[in-house]
Amino acid sequence: MIDRSQNSLKLKYAQDALVILLILYFGRGLFVPLSFALLISFILYPVCCWLEKKGLSRVAAIAINLTLLMLLSLALVYLLFTQLVSFMAEWPRLQSQLIDSFSALSAYVTGQFGVSQIEQKQWFND
Repeated sequence: MIDRSQNSLKLKYAQDALVILLILYFGRGLFVPLSFALLISFILYPVCCWLEKKGLSRVAAIAINLTLLMLLSLALVYLLFTQLVSFMAEWPRLQSQLIDSFSALSAYVTGQFGVSQIEQKQWFND
């Protein structure tokens, strides 16, 4: 026979797990940015220590690290923006190629499987 204290202990663990899961679920808007901040701090800490050993003050080492991090972030945003602009310049050509490819695919499906283009359009709409 199972002890009543063992049942209450299992119930307590289940309640604790549920509370933790609810906190994590509803706090994800706060915990996700905090986890990224923690990751960045773990990456930058050794660099700060190395700069401090080279004779810089702690404030200067942190300022240099944050400046480099901001420059890296701006470079990534610039790269993303230039790629987006390049994609938008190529979009009309890609769009015409996609339309041609879909037309060829539709003709293939009509020829191979006997499904008319009207039925194909209805299937895609549904």
